Amino acid sequence: MKHRTGLVIGLLLTALGAASFGSRMWDWVLNFDPGFSFAQPSAATGAPLSAGVTVLLVDGLRLDASRRMETLNALRARGADIEGTVGTPSFSRPGRATIAVGAYPAIHGVTTNRQKRMIPLDNIIRRVGALGGRCRIAGSKIWPGLFGKDIEACGVYRAGEGKEGPGAFVRQVGEVRASQEAGIAFVMQEPAMLRIADIISTDFAAHEYGGASPEYLAEVQRTDPVLAALLGRLDLSRETLIVTADHGHRDAGGHGGEEAQVLAIPIVMAGAGIRPGAIVKASQADIAPTIAVLLGAPLPTASEGAPIESALALDESGRASIHAAAEAQHAAFERSVSERLGVTAAMSSGSDFASLAFAQRERRKAAIFPALILACAGIAAIALVVVRLARASRLGLWAGAIVGVLALFGPIGSRIPPQSFSAINYDEMLVPFFLRIMTLAAALTVVAAFTAALTGRIFVRRPKADWAVDSAGAMGLLLSAALAMVTVCWWWRFDLLAPLTLPGPDRLVESFSLTLATFSTSVTGLLLMAGFGIMEVRASRSRLAPGGSEASVRS
Repeated sequence: MKHRTGLVIGLLLTALGAASFGSRMWDWVLNFDPGFSFAQPSAATGAPLSAGVTVLLVDGLRLDASRRMETLNALRARGADIEGTVGTPSFSRPGRATIAVGAYPAIHGVTTNRQKRMIPLDNIIRRVGALGGRCRIAGSKIWPGLFGKDIEACGVYRAGEGKEGPGAFVRQVGEVRASQEAGIAFVMQEPAMLRIADIISTDFAAHEYGGASPEYLAEVQRTDPVLAALLGRLDLSRETLIVTADHGHRDAGGHGGEEAQVLAIPIVMAGAGIRPGAIVKASQADIAPTIAVLLGAPLPTASEGAPIESALALDESGRASIHAAAEAQHAAFERSVSERLGVTAAMSSGSDFASLAFAQRERRKAAIFPALILACAGIAAIALVVVRLARASRLGLWAGAIVGVLALFGPIGSRIPPQSFSAINYDEMLVPFFLRIMTLAAALTVVAAFTAALTGRIFVRRPKADWAVDSAGAMGLLLSAALAMVTVCWWWRFDLLAPLTLPGPDRLVESFSLTLATFSTSVTGLLLMAGFGIMEVRASRSRLAPGGSEASVRS
């Protein structure tokens, strides 16, 4: 039994290590706060181009679906048709934060819909309040969750109806449609410098039926008359209308990841201050600074986006003034980012946030590279020594490893779900998604362990149960050690758990899946050892009993 102690300890330590790392990663993503602050004075943009800006946010509206809306296409023709790109993770809460702040999740820190903290950073709602302007906002409860104090300072908010989930569209669509139309009426009820209204029934339809479904397209087209009614209440000679989205959707439904259909959204602007016929590409982070220019408000200090100058109706003098303000704001923004990251422009390929963040990440990676090598070497050495001390058949372990690899790239691997947040279509799918990863890892361990045990049984004359215990433990430890080393390399490559930078959402899903697979493999190895150990004890008792196999052999 002593030769198995190392296997048990090794599997336990691997399982505990994976569980600890997984828990830290979950907390880190959910509570990610890079802690950026921007205390510099706001950059003035000059005289307003518009008396007021109304933003109609159509939740989950894909760019391609938006081009099948007749009223929206007419609005494009009389204004600016902007192909927008959202940030990642591409969820509703991060999207709304980006629209108001003018910065992506790596700056404002909002990574999921599960976060509850308010954003302390400067934003367009706060800018309106600082000017003494009024704001009226209706729709998702995300708005007061992110900017409650800023909304209270400049105006009022009206909550929308509905909660996403399987079957939610069918159950709630009538109430949701009525609520969102009431929300539009609410924001138009009184004069305001900034109005924001949500349409969320489109997102419900996409989650329920998919972004390429006729049901989703029908719901998108139902938004067209709502938009037409809103247009009838606006004076676009004085005011500006912006129609946009927080994110798109996969064909099968779902968002949060980096798929092209998820990241591409419309940004259509028309009315006062907008140049008719403009066709532009821009980012979601450009919306807030563009609204600031339209309203004559200073640029939000936390904005990494820039005013969409080519979409604005400006003369040469006005364009130069706006350009100078944007450059001044960006310079101050980059100084603050550089100080927070501890990286200067001289250390990176540029002074923009992406370059500074990349340089900071590379510095961290270089600093912890020795720890990576030491960790991987330690895991491999300990696992090999423990397996060597065990009495498992080397031939059996080789056979188990080969069959395991074939299964991973064959029937088991083909069942691994896409490693993207978008594949988790509802919150209710989160646990089943990762349980599936753990189940597949357990199945792989069972297949490899049984192959190792069977091969050892065939080529070495020892009791079947005896070989099964050793093979299960050794195979489980080898697999979990291999996964642990891959997880460590993933942690180093993408700088997971870094306090100031955030890797892409697909990398986060992959890393969490690897961690849970490591845990599952270790636990499965322990359970197989326990199960086969019970069989071994029973077989031993049977051999020692009167009339048992040992007595028969002696006779």
